[in-house]
Amino acid sequence: MNVTVLNGAQSDLSDAQQWYNAQESGLGDKFTNAAQAAINDLLRDPESWPIIEDEIRRHPVDSFPFDILFAVENNDIDVVAVADQRRRPGYWKDRIQE
Repeated sequence: MNVTVLNGAQSDLSDAQQWYNAQESGLGDKFTNAAQAAINDLLRDPESWPIIEDEIRRHPVDSFPFDILFAVENNDIDVVAVADQRRRPGYWKDRIQE
């Protein structure tokens, strides 16, 4: 199974990492590691995570208020967003067509 992190999701991840590092040294790295662990976890059974809209599924990031939003098609997983659970709901929807 192949995992692709779309450009917008990579930007989300980078922005959140920078914000967390500004709050506390090293916290952004902890966030990135937790997000990467969640993405790696998708490989075990991607279809076990709940669909939130259309074909987009949600996997929470441990210890942080973020979700990995992704789509599964055949043997591919596309990470659409690394989304804050409380801010800008739905901002990622235009990325589905990427």
